[in-house]
Amino acid sequence: MNKILLIFLIICLSISSASCASTTPSESMMVKKSPVSPGKVSTPIQITGQPVTSTGQSNNTSHKKPIIGGLSGVGKLPVQIYNPVTTTQTPTYNFVLDSCEITNTRSVHEDTDYASLGVSVSRINGTPQTKSLGNLNNGIHPINLVVGPTPVAANPNTPVIIAFQIINSGYTDHSAIVDAAALAIGSLFGNSTGVQVIAAATLKYLGGIFTANCDGTVAVDRISTNGQQLAEWTASGPHSVRTFYPGTDSATGCGSNSKYYVTWHVEKVTSGTPTNLLRRK
Repeated sequence: MNKILLIFLIICLSISSASCASTTPSESMMVKKSPVSPGKVSTPIQITGQPVTSTGQSNNTSHKKPIIGGLSGVGKLPVQIYNPVTTTQTPTYNFVLDSCEITNTRSVHEDTDYASLGVSVSRINGTPQTKSLGNLNNGIHPINLVVGPTPVAANPNTPVIIAFQIINSGYTDHSAIVDAAALAIGSLFGNSTGVQVIAAATLKYLGGIFTANCDGTVAVDRISTNGQQLAEWTASGPHSVRTFYPGTDSATGCGSNSKYYVTWHVEKVTSGTPTNLLRRK
């Protein structure tokens, strides 16, 4: 009987051991996998060398300072701010024929004067401006004839020609005088010879309006410069010039040769309003 009980116990122990071996591991030995929430990344992400969890937060709290504009977190890409590109604006100028001072008229008493001003930049001739000055005797007389605002590159290879003239003409057709004066100024742009030769050359265009014996040119000039020199002239303000012009011989019965002082200036501007530099000397 005892032997049978012992055999039975041995068989039970054998069955119990096999049953224990087939039992699943305890919960303490199990690795739980958290469910992946929608929109979350289950695989760790590596950006800029710092580990980032699936929620996008850095494991390294020392990198939680704002980067630019309040952005935080290492997982944010840095924002680059570029400075706007600055461009150099071409200088702009006004060319002004300011005034004339007469100390001796060409006519016996009064000259009937017209003033013209033209500017050529890079061999592109601008439209000359002409105005009637009326009947003038000795004294200082404003002209205020303006060409501009005109852009001129500050470059020594940018040629600039300033041409002006004042004529005494009793011709009554104003439009004919304006047309003839424009042609005369145009001839000055292409003529680099002396002033007296230039004055004679303009007679080709002005001869038709010189009807009275005392008519003629009382002042004419051609100033050749360039964009760099204009910039230097106007670096500290308007550049003004006053020049004396002795007149040409007039016919018998007129006054002695005319004597005119002409003032002109060039100024750098940001608008089309010129500075009045009328000088009273």
